[in-house]
Amino acid sequence: MKIKKLLCLILSGLALCAGTITLASNYPESAKDIPDWRKTGTAKEQLQSLVNITPGTHHWMPEIAYRYQSLSWAAQHSRREFAE
Repeated sequence: MKIKKLLCLILSGLALCAGTITLASNYPESAKDIPDWRKTGTAKEQLQSLVNITPGTHHWMPEIAYRYQSLSWAAQHSRREFAE
């Protein structure tokens, strides 16, 4: 019984992979008629497209806060080597 379930799991995984490969291989064909904004857009449109796809800086804030917290700890405990 366990072997049958394992075999079904493996076969369903292979079927999923085959379906994904088929969809991925069809992507360039369906996308070739879409104009490339990097080549056809004006400078203003290109800049706006870059702004839209570039992530914001909010993910840097926790890291900066951690570094300042570490510097504060080093100053409070006179750990100059840690602060450097």
